[in-house]
Amino acid sequence: GKTLSWARKYEEAGRLAQLATTKLSDDAEVQCMAGYNFERSGELEQAKKCYETAIQLNPEYAHAHYNLGHVHRQLQEWDLAEQSFQRAIESDPKYPGAHYNLGLLYQRANQLDRAAECFEVSTTVNDKHPGSWEELGTVRLNQGKIDEAIRHLELAIQLEPKLASAHNSLGVAFAQRGELQKAVASFERALAIAPQFEAATQNLERARKLVK
Repeated sequence: GKTLSWARKYEEAGRLAQLATTKLSDDAEVQCMAGYNFERSGELEQAKKCYETAIQLNPEYAHAHYNLGHVHRQLQEWDLAEQSFQRAIESDPKYPGAHYNLGLLYQRANQLDRAAECFEVSTTVNDKHPGSWEELGTVRLNQGKIDEAIRHLELAIQLEPKLASAHNSLGVAFAQRGELQKAVASFERALAIAPQFEAATQNLERARKLVK
């Protein structure tokens, strides 16, 4: 089932995961596999039960805590999501994505210092993750730390050149630094990637008026 899931053959992987729970109901990994199958098919309450069972069987199972955090976030159970991501980090301080997702929660709550700290740790855990650099840049932009924001956003774009949101945020940073031609170029790149990107369209219009 795990191999089929890695191969993106989700339907067959899910069938085997459900079969495995009838044979190995006391196996935390099997419960986590079944939870992922429920989550992928949108059955979030069932997924939550499987992840919770996996954690009962193995309280230090970082992957189950992490996946449970995802489910809580989809259900807009923000405090529970935060607790789950924190537990994943406690179980495995270098668990991929846990710091990043915790940072997203703090960013949503406008707790920018805590969000920045999470994104910074995330970049040390995986310095090739463009999302961590982008969100760190966005937080610094919102904090008025423009030069730092530009550095982080440019790193995100180096790792993923088609990240339209990063190009848009970079344009905002250039505009705030008074570099309007660079801002225009960034907004144009964002729209070349995502032509329906409304914020980039509005930003480009404003930037062009200021250039004139």
